[in-house]
Amino acid sequence: MFFKKWAVVLGLGGIFLLAGCIALFNQPPRAEFSWTPLQPYAKQEVRFDASASYDPDGEITRYLWNFGDGNTGEGKIVTHTFADNGTFTVTLTVYDNFGKTDFISKVVKVLNPPPEITSITISGRPVIGESILFVVSAYDPASHQSPELQPLRIVSYRWDFGDGTVSVTEAPTVTHIYSCAGRYRVTVTATDDDGATSSASTSVTIYGINRPPIACFTWEITGTVVRADAWCSVDNDLICLDGKTYTHRIVSYRWELYFENQLVAVVGEGPNRVFSYDMNGFHGNWLLRLTVRDDEGSFSSYQVAFFW
Repeated sequence: MFFKKWAVVLGLGGIFLLAGCIALFNQPPRAEFSWTPLQPYAKQEVRFDASASYDPDGEITRYLWNFGDGNTGEGKIVTHTFADNGTFTVTLTVYDNFGKTDFISKVVKVLNPPPEITSITISGRPVIGESILFVVSAYDPASHQSPELQPLRIVSYRWDFGDGTVSVTEAPTVTHIYSCAGRYRVTVTATDDDGATSSASTSVTIYGINRPPIACFTWEITGTVVRADAWCSVDNDLICLDGKTYTHRIVSYRWELYFENQLVAVVGEGPNRVFSYDMNGFHGNWLLRLTVRDDEGSFSSYQVAFFW
C-alpha cells in the first residue's frame, strides 16, 4: 500500500513535471492575416482571415482582433465594415494552448466611395424661353443615411447644360432656360464631403416656337418710279445644331400695289424692287404692301400708304 501511494504521487509529479517542461520550452505562436478586398470602401464588408497563423509546437486556441476604429472581434475568420474612409491599424493577437501570444499589426486603407447617381428627371415645357426643372437623385454610400433621405454628405452638384452654361448648387434641383432650339447633353457631377465625385448624363430636346417673320422695308418714289428694299425684314427664330446657331430664313418676298384698297398689280418678288407704274389718271390713295414668308410657312406683311 505504501508503495502504491508513492507510485501515484510520483506519477502525478511526473505529469506536472512534464507539463512544466513543455510549457517551459513551448514556442510562441506566429500571428499572420490577410484581408479582402485589399482596398475596401467605407461601408463595404471586409473579410479578415487569420488562417496563415500557426503554432510550431501546439495549436492556436484564440484569435482576437482590434480593427483600429474602436471595434473588436474574435475568431479565425471575421468580417468587419468600416463606417468611414481613412487609414486604420488592424491588430491580430493569437493565443496558443499554453497561453503564449503573438500579435501582428497591418495598415488597412479604407477608400471613400464616390457618390452614386440613380436618376436625372426633367420637367417643364421643353421649348425656347421657358424654365426647365432638373432633379438628380443621388446618395453617398459612406453615409449613415439611406438613399431615400438624400444624405447631406453630398455637398454640391455641378450642372453642365450643354449650351455653354454651368451652374453649381447645393440642392439636387436646378432650373435652366434655353435660348434656342436643339438637342443638348446635360451632365451633373455630384461631390461628397470627402471630395469624391461621380457624373451622369442625360439629353434634352428643346423645341422652337415658330414665330412669324417681321416684314419691313424702306422706300422712295421719284415720279412714277418706286424703289423699295426689304433689308430690315427678319425671322428671329433660332436653332442650335453642332454648337452653331442658325436663323430660320425668309424664303419669299411678295410686293403688291393697291389703289383705293383694290389690288392693281403684283409688282414682283425678291428682297428689293425697283418698278414703275403709270399712275396717271389715278389720283387718290395708294398703298405698297410687302408680304414675307419664312421656311416654316409663317408670314407677315408690312405696308406704307401714300397719296398721289
